[in-house]
Amino acid sequence: QTIELTWTKSELMNDGSTIETIEKFNLYHSLNNVLQPAIEINGNDTAQIISNAGIGNHTFQISTVEAGQEGELSDPISVHVLPVVKYKPIKMILSIELIE
Repeated sequence: QTIELTWTKSELMNDGSTIETIEKFNLYHSLNNVLQPAIEINGNDTAQIISNAGIGNHTFQISTVEAGQEGELSDPISVHVLPVVKYKPIKMILSIELIE
């Protein structure tokens, strides 16, 4: 399963000052309440793809890093990934009877 996350870059710091350059984003991800390694994302990007997402509840939060200082975490967003069910084809039995 694949999860695509997108976000909008903020132009202002919490104190109202302008953000000059976003060095990077830190994406925090937990799967079934187990924290996964943080993902560092280029400061110019506004999307991230999570490939091979495991089955269960995924929660994400993101922060910006400017001048070596990490900002506050975003509000969490969650998605529940269900297993993919693959059905086997049904075997059809066909009989033909010739009637004269």
